[in-house]
Parts: sequence; C-alpha cells; structure tokens
Amino acid sequence: MAGPLSSSDIDLREYIRVLRQRKWVVLGTMLAIGALALLFSILRTPVYTSTAKVLIQRPSPAVDPNNTQRINSDLLAEIELQFYEGDAVKAAAQDKLGYKAQAPASATARGSVMQITASNTDAQKAADTANRFAEAYIETRRKSTVDDYAATAQATQTKINDIDGRLAALDSQATASTSTTVAPFPGAKVPGSTTTSLGTASERAERDSLSAQKQALEKTLSNLQVGQENAAASGPQIVSPAKVADSPSSPNVKRDTLLGFLAGLILGVAAAFVVDFLDDSIKNRQELETATDSSPILAIIPYYTDWRDRNEAHLASIEKPSSPTAEAYRGLRTAIQFAGLESPIKALQVTSPRAQDGKTTASTNLAVALARAGMRVVLIDCDLRRPRVHEFLGLANDRGFTSILLGDIAPEDALQKVESVPYLRFMASGPVPPNPSELLAGRRAGELIASLKDAADIVVLDTPPVLPVSDALVVSDLMDAVIMVITAGATTKSETHRAFELLRQVEAPLIGTVMNTAAGQSPYTSRYGYSYSSRTARPSIGAWTRRATREPRPDNGVPGGVVGESPVAHRAHGAPPAADNPDSLDADGVVTSSPASSGTGPA
Repeated sequence: MAGPLSSSDIDLREYIRVLRQRKWVVLGTMLAIGALALLFSILRTPVYTSTAKVLIQRPSPAVDPNNTQRINSDLLAEIELQFYEGDAVKAAAQDKLGYKAQAPASATARGSVMQITASNTDAQKAADTANRFAEAYIETRRKSTVDDYAATAQATQTKINDIDGRLAALDSQATASTSTTVAPFPGAKVPGSTTTSLGTASERAERDSLSAQKQALEKTLSNLQVGQENAAASGPQIVSPAKVADSPSSPNVKRDTLLGFLAGLILGVAAAFVVDFLDDSIKNRQELETATDSSPILAIIPYYTDWRDRNEAHLASIEKPSSPTAEAYRGLRTAIQFAGLESPIKALQVTSPRAQDGKTTASTNLAVALARAGMRVVLIDCDLRRPRVHEFLGLANDRGFTSILLGDIAPEDALQKVESVPYLRFMASGPVPPNPSELLAGRRAGELIASLKDAADIVVLDTPPVLPVSDALVVSDLMDAVIMVITAGATTKSETHRAFELLRQVEAPLIGTVMNTAAGQSPYTSRYGYSYSSRTARPSIGAWTRRATREPRPDNGVPGGVVGESPVAHRAHGAPPAADNPDSLDADGVVTSSPASSGTGPA
C-alpha cells in the first residue's frame, strides 16, 4: 500500500502540470530563440582565424647566471607573454603589415609554446597577421637578447678596465718604493729606507685578488661575446606557421543554432512558470475549491476530442455515449440525484460566471443523461439573449418560452420532441425580447415553470451567465437547485468568486460546480479508458420506441396532457430502473406494464 504523498512529490507534480499545460509557451520560446539564432548566424559576416605557434627558448645563463636557472616554464611563459604584449612587438608587426591589427597570444599548458591567433574577414589577411606578429616577436626578442648581451659585455669590460687601472697603480707604487734605497747586499739594512715587509705582502695579496677577478671577468666576457653571436642567429622559433583557413571560425551555424535552442528551452521553461504565476484562471480542482469557498465539485468533464470547431454544436451524450465525456455527464446526473435525496430537485438551473464557459453544453448533455435514466425531462433555453440549445438538438427556435409568455401559443405547443431521446422535451427560447430580465421576473414566467415542474420529473434551465446580466439571478428564485459551470484554464478565480457571491446574495440554492477541462488537460475520468463492450451494450433507444409503437399510450409530459406515473415513482414501487428495464417505458415517458409489475414474471 502506497503511503501519503510528500510535499516534494506534490511540488514535482505541480511542476510537471505547469510544463504540460504551458508546453506551447516552452516550445514557442525555444523555436523563436532557435530561429533567431539561426537567422543571426546566417546573416553574420564570416570570420576566419589562423594561429601561428612559436617555441619559447630559455635565455643563456651568461645573461643572468644567478636567476635564469630558477625560472620555471610557467613563469618564463608569463614573462614572454608580457614582452609580446609590449609596444615594440606591435610597432614592428604593424610596420611589416602596413596596417593596424591585433593578434592576441596565449601559452600552452606546459608554457613552452606560444600561440599567436589572428582573426579577419579575409582568410589570407588572418594568416598574414598571425605570421607577421610571430616574426615581429622573434625579431624583437632576438634584438632585445643581443642588446642584453652587449650591455652585459660592456659592463664586464668596464670592470676589467677598472681592475687593469688598479693593477697599474699597484705596479707604479711598487716601482717607486723599490727605487728609493738600494741595499748593498740582500738582507742588509739601509739607513733611511721607508719600505716594510708588511706593506709588500699587502700589495702582493691585493695584486693576486685583482688578477683572479680579472681572469673571471675575462672568461665571462668571452662567454658573453659568444652568446651575443649565437643570439643573433637563435632564440624563439616558429614551429607551426599560420595557414589560410578553409572555413570560417565564426559563425558556426550548427553550434549557434543548438545554443539558441538550448537558451530558448531554458527561457521557455522560465516563461511558462511566469505565465502560470500571472495566470488568474482556475487550472485544477484545488483552485476551484478555493475560489468557491469549498463548494462541492459535482463533476469534472473531460475535453470532447471530436469537437474541433467551436462554432459547431456537438453532444457527446448522443454522438458517443460510451466516451469519457458522456460518462462524466452520467456521473453528474448521479451527483444531482444524490443531492436531491432529502429535498427533491424538480427545477435545476445551469449557469456560469461568463460566456463561453460551456453552460449550454453542460445543460443539454445533462438533460440527455437524465432522460436516458428514465426521467421525464423538460429542457428550457432561458438564455433569451443568445439562445443556442436548439443548435445542439437540431430543432427550431421560432417559438418557445417567450411565445408562451406573450400568449401566442399554449405551453404544450411549445414543447418539441427529441427523436433520439424519448423522455426529453425541449422548449426553445423563442423570439428574442427587448427586456429579458423583466420578462423572466414576471408572474407568468414563474407560473409556466411551476406548471412544467408538475408535469415532468425534472426541469433543466439553461440561463445566461451571472456576471454580464442579471437574468440568472432573477430565475434562481424559482429553482430547487443551481449548478455553476466553469472552464479550467479560462474562467478566472476572481470571476468565479464574484459569481458565487452574487448568487449567495439572492440566496440561490447553489448545490455545486461543474468544471470543464480544456484541450490537453487530463481529468480523472479520462485516465481509465473504460467503456461498454459490444457484448454488454446497453439497450438502444430504438427498442424503447418499438415497444412504444406496439403499446401506444396517450401523450404525456406537457402541461395539459395526460400525466401518468413517472419512472421515478415507478422505481419507488420496486420495479427496475428504466435504464435497466427499458421496455417498461414508452417513448412519451409513460410507465407501461412489465412482468415485474403484472406479476407474470418471477417473484
């Protein structure tokens, strides 16, 4: 047994509902953005890209013997990129090209190769720009390296010259000291001599130190001279020159279109939730209960898929009695019968908050469902402004309710038979009057509806919507029950709430609501797909008619006619219902004898 749904499950189902209901918003946004991306990509000027690769070489240790070895590849690449971005390289490249251009550079992952990339609407110019920038970088870097060698050699030579000068001074000083006094023989002490053994040793040590420094500097100078010669012919090298591109790098039509569709999908989903948030229409039964202050929902009517042109009139209860839509109206019939257990419902009004909510469709299908249950039903089109019930039944509207009120015809002359539904009688609206509200509020209208209630088991009235006009509010005072019809996704919460508020102000006997579902929505009744099979088909109307032909009865079901026992009363005596025992009813709604009632059948 499954446990109760968690809040996360409910949220997920709500998200799925929004996406399913707003799928056209998602698809439309995705297609629009994708089409714009495709069009923009096609109209863009093609751009070609070429890349030249340059090998970065580590400088000779002779230039900077203390720091060069400590420079790793990444740091060396960063130094070279900074050098490349300097003004000297740009100036040299523009001198080679003859025009201003740009070619950004980047280093590879290991920092040993520099990639110089150039883009242009001309493929040849893109390749030339990348190559000229690479050449300018190499030449500028070589010249800079040679200059560094030259400057270092010059500094080294200056140090050598300085040491030579100091050595010469020491030699001069030693010569002067030696010529002051000459001893007659070695070791003899000459009077007046100024030279000491300590001074001679110091001069000798200084001379040795300067000589050692000179030798080291001369070696360094020699290395620098060799390095300078090598730097003029070596340094960075082009390992892969830029080639002329065969196809443009941008626009990439496939990539841009795919990204456009992806962005459109994301924006479409966001737009769907925004539209759903801003939409005030009733989308599910929870919102309907909230808008009607938890008024009972008598039925949820699924969308009739065969009804494609709304200007045409279709009745699912007659055209496809086994369809989910017809089954939903039978469920509505059952709900109304249960609502009338304590207080019988003889007059039922069907209305809606606004036009195009499906009240006429609901009232006509409900009347058919009630009549096929064996009840004598009178369907009255009380929408005296825009009558349409006659279109659903295929009957005339030249005379009817208003004709009776004006005294032009008798009530029994205004009732029309519906051939395919024997127990249903239809009273059209008749000529459109100039004052429908006053006409419905008159005494004659009340007397006519009361007489029809006495002659039939139930009277169903299709009345105008509540919000535009007051006709429905006037008629509700004569009713035993009122049901409100709304359309999911069309009728708003504010409209429904206001319509309920107006009906409650006049104390209308409101028993519940009926929700029509729009195309693409999935009500509970359409999920089962349960219908009658050919072997268990219900008795046809023709059987009832043939029975009525064999056993004629006087006309019944109209004011002034012969009123027989109704099927509802007949069921009270213990006989099977009309739907289960159709031969007990004739085409005019009069109860005929049956085996169960005559005593000839089984007990």
